[in-house]
Amino acid sequence: MAKTRSGAGNANRNQKPQPQVVEQVPIIGATPEPITMARVRTMIQTMLAEQREELRQMLLNDRDEPSVLVEQRELNDDRSEEGNNSRSISHSEPLMVGRNNQEGRVERNGCKYKDFMTCKPLTFNGKEDLVGTVDNDLALKIYIKARATPKVVAAFAERREFDKILIYSKQVGYSPDYLFLLQTILRSDPRGAVNFALMMSQMEGGCPVDYNTITDLFLQRNLIREATAFLLDVLKPNLPEHAHLQTKVLEINLVTFPNVADAILANGMFSHYDRPRIAQLCEKAGLYVRALQHYSELPDIKRVILLVNLRGNLQIIVQVAKEYCEQLGVESCIKIFEQFKSYEGLYFFLGSYLSSSEDPDIHFKYIEAAAKVGQIKEVERVTRESNFYDAEKTKNFLMEAKLPDARPLINVCDRFGFVPDLTHYLYTNNMLRYIEGYVQKVNPGNAPLVVGQLLDDECPEDFIKGLILSVRSLLPVEPLVDECEKRNRLRLLTQFLEHLVSEGSQDVHVHNDYISFY
Repeated sequence: MAKTRSGAGNANRNQKPQPQVVEQVPIIGATPEPITMARVRTMIQTMLAEQREELRQMLLNDRDEPSVLVEQRELNDDRSEEGNNSRSISHSEPLMVGRNNQEGRVERNGCKYKDFMTCKPLTFNGKEDLVGTVDNDLALKIYIKARATPKVVAAFAERREFDKILIYSKQVGYSPDYLFLLQTILRSDPRGAVNFALMMSQMEGGCPVDYNTITDLFLQRNLIREATAFLLDVLKPNLPEHAHLQTKVLEINLVTFPNVADAILANGMFSHYDRPRIAQLCEKAGLYVRALQHYSELPDIKRVILLVNLRGNLQIIVQVAKEYCEQLGVESCIKIFEQFKSYEGLYFFLGSYLSSSEDPDIHFKYIEAAAKVGQIKEVERVTRESNFYDAEKTKNFLMEAKLPDARPLINVCDRFGFVPDLTHYLYTNNMLRYIEGYVQKVNPGNAPLVVGQLLDDECPEDFIKGLILSVRSLLPVEPLVDECEKRNRLRLLTQFLEHLVSEGSQDVHVHNDYISFY
């Protein structure tokens, strides 16, 4: 018996213990707990999160054509016992995107994307777009098929396909909020916002957003370059009604980028802006030449000239003086140049008026300016050709100037009867060759006056005799004799008269004067 018990005990020990079976007793009469709106929200959020992650993994791991469940579930509007704010929802699967399994069957009772696109469009106005989070191209196709126009426009904007926004909106007859779109684009893509604004400006019927409003949007974000690019393009027609915007684009650049404003003004593309305002800003920005081009009041012009490098900008200053000459007057312009001793500027300025003016002062000022800047040939030409300068005033100036070339003074004195003064000046300044040149080439008929002045200046007789003999028969004998007789110097002419007689002169005065010596 002991053995048997022991064997039985061993047998029991070798057997594995059997798991205990617990019998499930059904609960009779249990009522499902009502689903409140709070639970619905939680369920939906959980399902959306799961589906978003599932869709992301599916598209990343397998790009096969997805399928979309298009079955719509019904939300029961029955009120529960908990109150007016509770609702119940039938147990169903939410709208989701699935994919084909390896056997070609569609998982979770979905339909293929192609089948979905042939279905009747659904209302598609949810705030969370599952497809858009992982595949923008697919999302855009769904938006278009569902006729979710605002989402289509937003998708095009996100893709920076701004031209398609305008084309699509026109095709479907939709008027988007262009100002909101521009603001949205501006936050992430300022250059794209410029392009979109320019596209709007070219729309049929005019730009849907005011140019000034668009400009302010850029300036509020300190996007000066973008605002300038937009305005320079839309203001190309140079219309009077855009005067304010022309002024604005110049103002903002004169304050921030003066070199850009200078280039705009140099291009001359605007003509209706506020010139006095821009003149002031040019002066503040150090663009003094541009300021001169815009100022019209004499005090302003004088003030700016003090700040300008006259030599470096002389031609521009002269051009400004010419442009406003009628308003300021020639005399005022002359005074400005004289005040700053800019004779070169005065020379160029008066040169444009000389041929059409008979004003003696303008002609004299031109001669004076030309002499002071070394334009001797021009001085010689004007003193020879002009009939309007003051001869006495010009003669005195040329004598004081002591030019290295005496021809301008010779022109004045010969034309207006200042030969004795000329002779005295040339002799006292040791310019004897000019005396010879004047008597021999310019006007031999005035040789008696030259000889008389030389005698008064106690010039050596040898020089005077040589000067007389160099002229010979061209010299008028009687006036010469008179000049010498006045000074009791007739003996000076003996050799001269002998030469004329020996050469067979038939002049009665030659023979009479020659005989009188004997």
